[in-house]
Parts: sequence; C-alpha cells; structure tokens
Amino acid sequence: MKKRDCIFCSIIDGDLPGIEIYRDDICIVLMDIFPISRGHLMVIPLVHCGFSYELSESVRSHIFEKASMLSEVICKSDLKAKGAHILINDGKAANQHIPHVHMHVIPRYKNDLIFILLRLLTRFINPFAMIGRQKRLKNQAGEIQRALSDL
Repeated sequence: MKKRDCIFCSIIDGDLPGIEIYRDDICIVLMDIFPISRGHLMVIPLVHCGFSYELSESVRSHIFEKASMLSEVICKSDLKAKGAHILINDGKAANQHIPHVHMHVIPRYKNDLIFILLRLLTRFINPFAMIGRQKRLKNQAGEIQRALSDL
C-alpha cells in the first residue's frame, strides 16, 4: 500500500529524487538529506506504515537486519565510523517528521558528541549545511556502496 502524499513513497516510486544506497523487494536505503553525521542512512520499508507495530514481523526483522549490516559497512568504509545509533522515531510524538516508518543508521565518530548535539538542534534550519550538500552526500554514498560491495 502506497500513500499518495508520502515523500518516501514518492521516492520509492521514482517520482522524487533520493540518493539510494540499496534496494530489495522489502526496503530501500537512502542517504538522509538532513544528516546528523557523515554517512547518516535511513532504512525504509517499501510498504507504507506510519508506526513500526503496523509492519509485519518479517518486514520489521528485515529492516533491522539491514540496519545492523549497514552499521558494520559504515565502520568498515572509508568513512571510518566507530559505531552507529540505530533508531526509529515511532510516531509524531517521538519526533517522526515523515509518517512512514524508517530506521535511522547514524554513524558515530570519536569525540563527536558536541557536533551531534549541534546538528540535532540545527539540522533543518542551518543554511550553511545546504552548501555542497548533494555532492557531499553522493561522495559518502559512493564510499558506503564500495564497502557494501566488499562484504
């Protein structure tokens, strides 16, 4: 089931652009266009659901498996992450901005806490983050895809 006014469904259908890392018959992995850190990814089920509990158990399991695998990939990539946050903001009250379930894979780096906190506060309003954003994201996507192909 697709929702007509859902940004993620539009990207999945090819009606809107997105920097795609991976796709299978259950999910798509995209670069987050408002990243909290270098290499920030989103694992998005192809089926439109607003809450994780609406997904089938197999889809929930699959997106978690992909997120776990991508956490390993970003640590082994040239991005050299030291770990990752894997999280779901489940519903508007949990700070979910797009009402389509998606799992974030947020790379973490040594001594990045202040940077992470600053990005959390300014990621949607920082005009300087827009400068060269597409090029940066495409470069990071290339690094992640190279590491993904090495697995």
